[in-house]
Amino acid sequence: MIKHITVDGRISLPKELQELYQMDADTELILSTGEENIIMTVRNNRCILCGSTDNTVIFKAHKVCKTCVENVKKEARLIPKPTKVTYEGYLPPKVRDYHKLLLSHPGLKQEEAAKILGVSQARISKMKIKLMEIKDFLGME
Repeated sequence: MIKHITVDGRISLPKELQELYQMDADTELILSTGEENIIMTVRNNRCILCGSTDNTVIFKAHKVCKTCVENVKKEARLIPKPTKVTYEGYLPPKVRDYHKLLLSHPGLKQEEAAKILGVSQARISKMKIKLMEIKDFLGME
């Protein structure tokens, strides 16, 4: 991008750059020089919450005005911890019965489970798949 200096010694910055760096008429630019360059750095003291440039402080690498700090102190509430999600509510009754049977008899074969629950072995196979899908969805082992 090439810009020309006016007779008064001014350079106008394109609107796109002003928007990109959130500059307005009050924005301060720091000018420094390199070997053959002039470097402009935006000194942005805007509050990340309200955009104010008055009385900004740095908090954890973010600029926040003192008014917003006070508002956060007054209005902030803790976010409650999410309740633990269990898979029991997701399971149809027969699948839940199959799961309980597996918990009480870890080495139980599908054929034996089918006899105990009074369903076919194919149905047990489908319930096993459903149980694995739900456990995967909930991140359980």
